[in-house]
Amino acid sequence: MIRDQISAILGVDSNTVEPDLAVSSVTIRLTDERLAAVTPAQTAEFDLRFVADAAEEPIRERTRRLNSERGLYSELGFNIQNLNLRSVIETATKYTQQSDGQYLSWHGPEDIRPRSPARLALRINKHVLPDPYGTLKYYRVTDDRVLELTEDSDDAETLASRLEAESTEGDE
Repeated sequence: MIRDQISAILGVDSNTVEPDLAVSSVTIRLTDERLAAVTPAQTAEFDLRFVADAAEEPIRERTRRLNSERGLYSELGFNIQNLNLRSVIETATKYTQQSDGQYLSWHGPEDIRPRSPARLALRINKHVLPDPYGTLKYYRVTDDRVLELTEDSDDAETLASRLEAESTEGDE
């Protein structure tokens, strides 16, 4: 059944671009001492869970440009979405049920109280996510308790520089 579905989507001969499948979520398991160094983790193995969300307005056009030559939107009919990091969980604690082992938690664009330690987010952005697709996004909570992505501003750049300096302490 799944092979038929993949074949139906990818086997179209009329496309002039490489076939592709949309991803709604993905979990990546990795071992990285640099992540363990900025968390209370006892091991260096983590599950990073990403979920696709509609691209927010300030980065929507950038997302479109990064994928423009792939025909994802014009020929394959994809929505303009980004895979956003939703959780970072230490696998050892998760499977032994010693604790939840969750060191980063975000429930999506409606979550106004994410738990996202800056040092961990910066290390993931710097050492795990591929350039040019990996992007550290800065959000703020507005007066009406809505989480919104901040535009590239001096404040975001200043914060990014300060956090980057803190994050790289102990990097090799």
